[in-house]
Amino acid sequence: MSDVCTTTAQQPCDNNTKGILGQGMGRDVVACMDSPGWGGSERNLIQVLPLMRGRVVATINGEVVAPAVRDFFQRYAVQVNHCRVGNRLLDGVWAIRVGLRWQRQYSHAQFLVWAHHSDSHRWLQVALAWRKAKFVIAEQLLPATRAEAFNSISRRSIKQWVGKRAHRVVLCGYSQVENYAEWFGVPRARIHVVPNTRPIDAIASRVRALRSDSAALRRRLKLPEGTIIANLGRLCRQKDQQTLLEALTQLSYHGHRVSVLFIGAGDEEMRLRQSASVMRISVIFAGEQADPLPWLAAAHIFAFPSRSEGLPGALIEAMAAGLPCVATNIPGNTELVHDENTGLLVPPENASALAGALARLIREPALGQRLATAAYAHVRGKYDDAIGVAGWRDVFASGTDRVHG
Repeated sequence: MSDVCTTTAQQPCDNNTKGILGQGMGRDVVACMDSPGWGGSERNLIQVLPLMRGRVVATINGEVVAPAVRDFFQRYAVQVNHCRVGNRLLDGVWAIRVGLRWQRQYSHAQFLVWAHHSDSHRWLQVALAWRKAKFVIAEQLLPATRAEAFNSISRRSIKQWVGKRAHRVVLCGYSQVENYAEWFGVPRARIHVVPNTRPIDAIASRVRALRSDSAALRRRLKLPEGTIIANLGRLCRQKDQQTLLEALTQLSYHGHRVSVLFIGAGDEEMRLRQSASVMRISVIFAGEQADPLPWLAAAHIFAFPSRSEGLPGALIEAMAAGLPCVATNIPGNTELVHDENTGLLVPPENASALAGALARLIREPALGQRLATAAYAHVRGKYDDAIGVAGWRDVFASGTDRVHG
């Protein structure tokens, strides 16, 4: 196993890539991430990195980088280091050595650990805490239940020890603070919330323009007639698109002319294709889309049946696009979808409940319009990009030089 196996120096950035947060962000930043695909976590990260005034270095655990992320690194002159270290207990000694090497190499910098899941870069976090480095942990995906949080024997003790030594543990949703503090024993004073955000008005304006000729848009995207139910995100077990297929089967059985549109790619795609074929239902696989807005503009309803989430950017985008939304009743989703107000909530892994909520929206377009209008007002007021910028300013601008022992 090798540690830093490649280093790529990207092209110099232009004048438009200057940071905007002021002197608090002036130090160089080392952003640590898992091998990035193209999903909500990556979209969130590339919104944050341009805010840095200093040099940005990306350390990636893995070799694969999605084209959109690679293009971003080139545009913003991000130096990229690759490594491959595991998160298992058996990987600990080696991974800590790699983390210590990175800390020595970039001892002048702040570290931003972008945790795509609960165990992302666990040994790097241990190394940074051990050396009393300056680091921030950004948790992008949290367990939905206490049982899930404790399915790793070492997770709680590591998070508690590291969390007390980080400058900040940044959560992407307010609904997760109590659970995180209780489950992992991290003092609330260390926990900071910066919600995931999107350019709400820009999304709404573009979607309105795309819908000005909806028939032509559907023809261009080669979408079938009938109701289109969209789902945006990785095709993976966590997102539980299989339950959406089972709900679609029930809708089709009861005579609804409906198709599911998957906007994304992932490990579950082959299994989902096989299920759709066996069920004989109408499913469109659009693949990974750097620009999902035309697909959202062509849809009628958005379904989000995830088992666990942080604060889902895909759901924010759908609400900004004016789609009535059905989502699972889990932390993160419930911060955005208030049942019967800004959307409809259903229990996770319950195809019948999901089918029932979708059928309501198909039968009652006035309900869908009311929910979509309230949802847009909700995300415009609380999840616009300007709010995210202010939040990250607060994270980095005060007390960053203080190291906790």
